[in-house]
Amino acid sequence: HGKVHSDETPFPCHLCPKRFKRTSCLVKHLRVHTQEKPFACSHCSRRFKWEASVKEHERVHTGERPHRCDQCPKTFTHRSTFLQHQRTHQKYPAFSCKHCPRSFNHKSNLLKHVRRLHS
Repeated sequence: HGKVHSDETPFPCHLCPKRFKRTSCLVKHLRVHTQEKPFACSHCSRRFKWEASVKEHERVHTGERPHRCDQCPKTFTHRSTFLQHQRTHQKYPAFSCKHCPRSFNHKSNLLKHVRRLHS
């Protein structure tokens, strides 16, 4: 328990510079470097490296949409898509074109704009 509250990281990864306080964290990290996918979807044959990933994937089968926008009726399966959607309600777009006055709520839209008009 003392290691958790100290800066000591006695467990190094032999494949990259990262170090860990607990062996369990090192073991979990090692999946980054391997093809190990210990978590299986209970509805189909897909497998995942991370428990959170399989739980999120299973929503495809269950129809669960736990992320609800508080500014419109939309709901989302994935948190990342929900966060991306929230930008559509922003008063000021986050991504500005350096070539003209246009700005966009999503980086991908800015990149498309630059390719189409400024390349």
